Amino acid sequence: MEHRECEIVQDLLPLYLDKVCSPASAALVEAHLADCGECRALRGAMEQRNPVPQKNWEGTDLFQTLRRRALALFAALAVMGGCFCLNTGGAWEGGPAGAGHFAVTLAYLLFWGLFTVQARRYRTLTAIAFWLSLLTFVSAAAGLWWRLTSSGGFLAALLAAPSAVPFYGLRWRLDWTAMYAVAAALSLGWLFYAGRQRRKLRNQPEGR
Repeated sequence: MEHRECEIVQDLLPLYLDKVCSPASAALVEAHLADCGECRALRGAMEQRNPVPQKNWEGTDLFQTLRRRALALFAALAVMGGCFCLNTGGAWEGGPAGAGHFAVTLAYLLFWGLFTVQARRYRTLTAIAFWLSLLTFVSAAAGLWWRLTSSGGFLAALLAAPSAVPFYGLRWRLDWTAMYAVAAALSLGWLFYAGRQRRKLRNQPEGR
């Protein structure tokens, strides 16, 4: 009887080691191995000949994370580019925006916020977020100064353009002065966030 049980367990060992046998069979094998030195030795020999491959979960997770971040970055850049294309005409003409412009600006704000947050673990992307936020803030501040003081002329209008185009959809409900004020406030928030992340990443390896 004991020899017969050994034969059964030895037939089940490959499935047991591959973790594909049923729970009942696994329990039978484990109970037998606890009392049978011969079968335990066979299991050890089988494990040495055919070690269970360990999946590189860390590498897989890293690849999946990078892929998700790359897709998020691509989507953010696509929305930003589309925003500039769709809002440039209206911003140039200077009239009130429509609901479509507002939707485009809202998408720009959401995706730019997504990009800034997604970039927080990567020095290069965080630097991009920081400098673009700084550019937008300086542009919005120049536009606000231009509207409040009516000074600066063409140079102020030129400096205000990088913020006027993406935020133009806010003209659906706001005047130019309020639009520039909102743009400056949001850009300043992004700037502080990206700057804080840059300081955190200064002494850390890329992507950590």
